[in-house]
Amino acid sequence: MVGSNCVGPSALDAELVCLDQATAMALTITGCRLAGLTGEMLTADTLDLSGSTLTVPLRLPGAGMTGALSCRGARLTGCDHDGRSLAG
Repeated sequence: MVGSNCVGPSALDAELVCLDQATAMALTITGCRLAGLTGEMLTADTLDLSGSTLTVPLRLPGAGMTGALSCRGARLTGCDHDGRSLAG
């Protein structure tokens, strides 16, 4: 799955991207503005969120990643009740 430069009126600003129980080789969501992303039990080789902004915490409980999670230049501005922007 590839999504890039998701900005503007048709962006996913108000949407929470749900990848719960998904399986993928590579997920690339770069330069996007998202309400948040959940990946409970996500199985992926790589997840690239470079340059994206998430306004709700990134949640990856039980996710299995065999490669890299890349958040280079990403802004994780939301926090859960424990103050974490990345919850796993």
